[in-house]
Amino acid sequence: GEFFASASLNNDLIIYQKVSQSFEVLYTYNNESSYFTTMSFAPSEYGLILICGSENGTLSIHEYNSTLKQWNSYEIQNAHCDKCITAISFGSALPEMDFQSGKVYDGVGSEMRFVSSGKDGVVRFWVKKDGVVQGLERDIDVKESVVDVDWMNVVAYANNTIVVLDEKGEVRLYKEDKDANGLWECFAEFNCGESNAKVSFSEDGQCVVICGDKGIKVFKENEDLEWEEVGLMR
Repeated sequence: GEFFASASLNNDLIIYQKVSQSFEVLYTYNNESSYFTTMSFAPSEYGLILICGSENGTLSIHEYNSTLKQWNSYEIQNAHCDKCITAISFGSALPEMDFQSGKVYDGVGSEMRFVSSGKDGVVRFWVKKDGVVQGLERDIDVKESVVDVDWMNVVAYANNTIVVLDEKGEVRLYKEDKDANGLWECFAEFNCGESNAKVSFSEDGQCVVICGDKGIKVFKENEDLEWEEVGLMR
């Protein structure tokens, strides 16, 4: 089906489902402690799941149980030390592969993974195990307040790369090192000149796209392995 979610400053969350030519309310939830600041649906392979972040650093998980035909929800308090959660991004549901070595990472892809960022300057990784979302204890300390984060969903890159944007316009790319217990290593960094923007990978994973006050900027790695601006749309 087709779904979308909305939230407002009155702490209400509403999920709608398309029925015929209109959308009908499917689910409502009130966050008594704080208003929502970001939300993202999980890949459909994991079912109908919505993860929300709040201004007070709380994560809330909303999942539809198709067997019981009911919604289940729960919260993770202090997910970002009482600081505003700014973004949520999911890893791919596809199995991971290292195309250089041909190695396939068994089991990865079967577990739902996502990343969250916050004004506490931390990027945090999460996984759903035994039906419950839990932290992976592989945090990245960015130091500065994080504005946005995106997890690359391109199978050729083994879906283990993220891009992070902080409040000073610094863009950092991190790659997961599976030989180092899943720690994340920064392998590229540049300044995009935007302090309040959204960041994402292009569909092929070759470019980083920044959407901010100055327009849409496109950055790509050059032959000298440096990231440079290659396009601007105002």
